[in-house]
Amino acid sequence: MSDIDQHLVSEARRVRAALEALVARFDRLLKQGEGIAQSSIAAQNLLLKMETSRLRDELRALDRFGTIYGARQPYSDVERVFFGVAVRQAHAEFSRFPVTGPANPDWAADLRKVRHQLTQSLESLHRYFPDA
Repeated sequence: MSDIDQHLVSEARRVRAALEALVARFDRLLKQGEGIAQSSIAAQNLLLKMETSRLRDELRALDRFGTIYGARQPYSDVERVFFGVAVRQAHAEFSRFPVTGPANPDWAADLRKVRHQLTQSLESLHRYFPDA
């Protein structure tokens, strides 16, 4: 493998790790909210609503810069194509609905739509860089 190929695979691994971390946050949030919708526990619903809001704000910041670090810096082609696009689409999807908690019947479905944007990019990344 050439130095360029190794660099691309290294970049792909960093992007994959960042996307997987975001997907894991959605998974944890959805798991935490599973039983709350039926039990109407106000305090837990409020905590998960706040976490949903933090996640939305984080996606907004990541979308703003398009880098896995959420800061203004040069980014690689791999980062631009796989991470930047995924975060932009996820943020756009997140912006379509209000931030709510599991007491809202649409909460889980809305979060799954946002999560789907990230997993699509992960799948594409894996197809292009199977070694990453």
